[in-house]
Amino acid sequence: TGKLDGIVIFHFLDGTGGVDPERAVEGRYLNLYDLFYDNPRLNLADVHRPLWEQDPRVEQALLRSRIDKEPEELVACRLF
Repeated sequence: TGKLDGIVIFHFLDGTGGVDPERAVEGRYLNLYDLFYDNPRLNLADVHRPLWEQDPRVEQALLRSRIDKEPEELVACRLF
């Protein structure tokens, strides 16, 4: 919930163990590590311009993880 500029930490897991095309957001494996850390469109040293303004794919990845409201209860992480 909230605004992108309020993000302090964005945690992502590597899914190289396999992708279920029925559940995958893009229907395929999306390497978030490469999107954030091996992305020639991003200048990580530019602290004045947010990453989501440097590459719209970063904004899309962040917004896909956003939920409309805080969860009513916390649930344990699990693999499907």
